[in-house]
Amino acid sequence: MTLVELMVVVAILGLLAVAVFPLLGGSSKKNLLRETAATVDGHINQAISKAIGARTGHGVWIQSDTTSAASPVSALAFCPGTTQTSGSATFTLAAQTDTTVTASKSLTPPPVPSGSLLSFVGFPYDYELTGQSTVSLRSSVMQTTSNMAWPGLLVSETSGTLSYTISIPPTGSKGTKVPLRGNACIDLPLSTVGVYGYSTPAATLTNDGPLILTFDSLGRVRTATYTTVSSTIPIQRRLDARTPIALLVGMRDQVGQAIVSTPDEDNPGSNLQRADTFWVVLDPRSSTTLIVENAGTGVANKGIGAVSINSITEAQKFIVQTLKNR
Repeated sequence: MTLVELMVVVAILGLLAVAVFPLLGGSSKKNLLRETAATVDGHINQAISKAIGARTGHGVWIQSDTTSAASPVSALAFCPGTTQTSGSATFTLAAQTDTTVTASKSLTPPPVPSGSLLSFVGFPYDYELTGQSTVSLRSSVMQTTSNMAWPGLLVSETSGTLSYTISIPPTGSKGTKVPLRGNACIDLPLSTVGVYGYSTPAATLTNDGPLILTFDSLGRVRTATYTTVSSTIPIQRRLDARTPIALLVGMRDQVGQAIVSTPDEDNPGSNLQRADTFWVVLDPRSSTTLIVENAGTGVANKGIGAVSINSITEAQKFIVQTLKNR
């Protein structure tokens, strides 16, 4: 082989390296994100296993590293399940015609943490406790226009006694945290309770508080506790069949980033735009989890800059298809 031939071979190998290395890097990131999604999926299923037979059930505690909007979730933890207390309490109404959620009402249960769910015997829906000793009914995701009235009105009373059950959410995580490997994370501000295009309503989360998922002693998903972008007060919600939890597994340095028109290495944009990210979805119909690829393509067309409901809807379209086909 002559020196010229050797130089030609070296040049060809160099060109091949330039062409192949970026592809290998992208494949490596996708493998990392797929492994991270599998870790999150396994963690949730381990909590379900721990819940079976446990007196209060068990749960998953998912919290960002700080309260910054650009802070990722880099570790997972377990937590106890939802505890319950029951009893009877007296209530009073301002007037017989008081049917709004803002009028004066009072209830005297034992002191419980704000955000607990209150249900009355014989009534199929829940209220949220927003204070330690009084109840303020607010327009939460648990209620609809037709069931906002104070239960006493249904029996034409202005005062009386009602039997109740209070579900108290966990107050902290427990055990060793499971770290997520490398630069992968859960992008909590892009994760949702409900799936856009499938659930009504769906809610986008914030980093102001943890996302707590609890399971009962039969392994069924029970509640989700979270903070939305429209409120700083935690909400505890019983999950119905139409309210999946969708966790976006992405890259840490893209959390909190705006959507860009043309993503590149220097300006990759939001995790919503990555075609190699994954959603870990908890389907409450069966209390099972599934891993779904992110739609990615077309998100930029839904609005450059701040993330919108349209862009999340576009990114979650594979989830909708998967859930409808199950």
